[in-house]
Amino acid sequence: MRLIVLFLLTVLFGQLAVAQEADRVGGGTFTKLIEHNPYSGMTIWGGGGNMYSAWINNNKTRLEMPLLGAMSAHFEYLFSPADGDRRSAAGLCIVRNSSPETPYMLEVKWIKNWRKVIEILEEVYPLHVLTSEEISSMPKAEQERIAEHNKEMRRRIDEERFDYFEVETRTFPAGDLGGVLHDKVAAMIGNVEAEEGTAVDSGGNSGMFRCFVGDEVWTLGIQEMPDEGTVLQMSDLCHRIIEDVRAGTFDEQKYIGMLEPIEF
Repeated sequence: MRLIVLFLLTVLFGQLAVAQEADRVGGGTFTKLIEHNPYSGMTIWGGGGNMYSAWINNNKTRLEMPLLGAMSAHFEYLFSPADGDRRSAAGLCIVRNSSPETPYMLEVKWIKNWRKVIEILEEVYPLHVLTSEEISSMPKAEQERIAEHNKEMRRRIDEERFDYFEVETRTFPAGDLGGVLHDKVAAMIGNVEAEEGTAVDSGGNSGMFRCFVGDEVWTLGIQEMPDEGTVLQMSDLCHRIIEDVRAGTFDEQKYIGMLEPIEF
């Protein structure tokens, strides 16, 4: 089987301000950030009786803005697929709601033309794809030239894709799940530590978890999703919620049952 090597930078969902950084968390690179929320307890009323924090997160990336919004929700999750993954970038927010019957609202957003836009821009800004044999037989100067070319092509794709993305939205009322999922994610973020070992190559799916904890905002950014462990388990669960809400088949009790046995 031929090994295809790309001279390009991995498309990540963006960089967070780093309070703690490590090379591995069960096989993936991550950043962990804890920020003070000076507006703790203050809320902004949105449409449909939804309540957002008055704290505006200036660390949100360009991908987070259309999928999570400028205002801060009780809980936020972002998924950004790797090259070759046919899924779309998507976001999940759990927002407090004024209704006593459904105290939370799930907000799901996804970029419906994610892969199509990238494929079109890759034709406009083509990358040089070479085999390992071609690379090894090439002068170093030529390798550097191709690497620089691919870096510039990837930069242009990364910048221009946002001009063409189309976002769709679904909402679904929720009860106890909002609090259960928030508490589990907060425990996961607090428990995450780096593991010893050699850092893996980048290029996998990336993700982000964010939640309010007291007067603080906790964020865990996964630049490459690990191959196993609770972080991957929680990411897969959140993505399944996104898919179910999109399909109109969301069952809150199913996910509460899946979350309850997870321990950190």
